[in-house]
Amino acid sequence: MSIEKALNPIELYYQEYPEERDMSEGYQHRLISMYMQEILEWYYRGQACIVTANLVIYNAAIKTSPDVAVIKGAQLSDQDLSEEVLGWLVSPPERPAPAWVLEVSSRENWDKDIDPTKNRRKYGELGVKEYIAFDPLRYWGGDVRLRGWRYRDGIAEEIAPNAQGWLWSEQLDLWLVPDGVNLWLYDANGTKLPTSKERRLDYEAQRLLNEEQRLLNEEQRLINETQQSVIEALRAKMRANGIEPDAP
Repeated sequence: MSIEKALNPIELYYQEYPEERDMSEGYQHRLISMYMQEILEWYYRGQACIVTANLVIYNAAIKTSPDVAVIKGAQLSDQDLSEEVLGWLVSPPERPAPAWVLEVSSRENWDKDIDPTKNRRKYGELGVKEYIAFDPLRYWGGDVRLRGWRYRDGIAEEIAPNAQGWLWSEQLDLWLVPDGVNLWLYDANGTKLPTSKERRLDYEAQRLLNEEQRLLNEEQRLINETQQSVIEALRAKMRANGIEPDAP
């Protein structure tokens, strides 16, 4: 599957929304986007799935650049990976729309993240199946930081959170869990998905545990051998003194 560079649509997009090229994203905004991309790339490893961040996604009528997007049933070719990928032209079934998108609200554009006439409508028209918006720094006002919509025939239906404020994503088969200024991913069992650093630490901890167990096993083997040697020496001494060790 090939991705067109599509310079004209992308340049047009940035002409329409120049702030998205020039604006510096906030620190927390970048942390959330990087976390989501890293976790989802690991989660979908080995599957036909593209996880992107800030890639221009467009069709004949719509151009957008979500903070994070998951495009299922698609893969980058070797040629794509060797070149600069500038955009994804939605053209089903070969080039499907993202199944899932995330927008992290910023000071400059938080309003379009939740406005029903802006991103919410745009993603429905593009063919997205789920749209999630997260407001780490409370630009929306109020206490709600996480909202999501699921599209049925292009119509957005808001996803109801559970009692803890978590949102279930049917497309990811994961929980989205707000935690102050952070947004985490949990599996269906309520276990937080580990970052690459946490996976390395878990691997190292398991390696050390295995090594400790190996040393304990070796120590026990030496103890057993020593005990057996002592027993055999005693039996030999008894025989030397005319005593049969196994006699009743």
